[in-house]
Amino acid sequence: MGTAPEIEFRSRPAAAAYLLRALWPSPGLHPGAEFPPLSARWRGARFAAADLGELRALTGLGPGPTLQLLAPQVLAFPLLMALLTAPRFPLPIWNALQVRNDLRLLRPWSAGDAFEIATAVGATRVLARGAEVDLHTSVEAGSARCWEGCTTFYFRGRFGVAAAADGDAQPPPIPERQIARWQAPSDGRYAFSRLSGDFNGIHGFDRYARWFGFRGAFLHPQRVLGQCLARLGRSDAPQQRLRSWLRGPVCYGDAVALQAETTATNTTFALFAHADPRAAMIGEWHAAAGAPATLAGGRAGGEHGP
Repeated sequence: MGTAPEIEFRSRPAAAAYLLRALWPSPGLHPGAEFPPLSARWRGARFAAADLGELRALTGLGPGPTLQLLAPQVLAFPLLMALLTAPRFPLPIWNALQVRNDLRLLRPWSAGDAFEIATAVGATRVLARGAEVDLHTSVEAGSARCWEGCTTFYFRGRFGVAAAADGDAQPPPIPERQIARWQAPSDGRYAFSRLSGDFNGIHGFDRYARWFGFRGAFLHPQRVLGQCLARLGRSDAPQQRLRSWLRGPVCYGDAVALQAETTATNTTFALFAHADPRAAMIGEWHAAAGAPATLAGGRAGGEHGP
């Protein structure tokens, strides 16, 4: 299969454009077929100080490295949306669930920097009842890479013979010590959609979310992650890593409880919502003195497999 052309953006990908593309039929992925090596690049991207301030207000995060760890996942998310709705992307975005994130702050950056952001299809895996696709994203200022992330999406369906599950699919053990309780906010729905470019109705409208089997509309997972980090304590480490496993929704207005344990090297946490005994989110936050290793490079367009 030939190399697919890279999608180029000189400004923030327009939500109206990729939302319209989401309405068109996807080409489909036949059993045994390779995933096309798709990629997208946003040159001259900037993270506006006003957007960073709104992200702080919606999550409770203070200024510093932890905000810089989460912010690119939110503010660069329109590039992922554009790739997921590209004409050659074989699976429909409305069938996608975000199930895992691996975010790494490699070095501090500032709101005044001009960035080059790139997203590409990484590894893909066929599972018994669906398929997983990794999207790898990097953020560079000049010639220096300051951030990178891997976001895994799960698509329901039958795509061939199931392979072994990704080794990162299993989260760490759930900690037992409860450190905080609060009520998930009911406001800020449109504000966070605007920041992330994710205008899926399941994050905005209760009736729409119920059509898909949810209790009601629920918060964007990045917002929930930020609210957890804000309660785990401040870290000034210039290199940080956050891994998260998304297991269930946190609906607006839910009573939530955060459990966490901290060791010398990392903090493990789990968030419970609506008196559900199953964790809605599990995470591992690591702050290191040295730069973390770069993400394992999944082969774009590779065969389905680990």
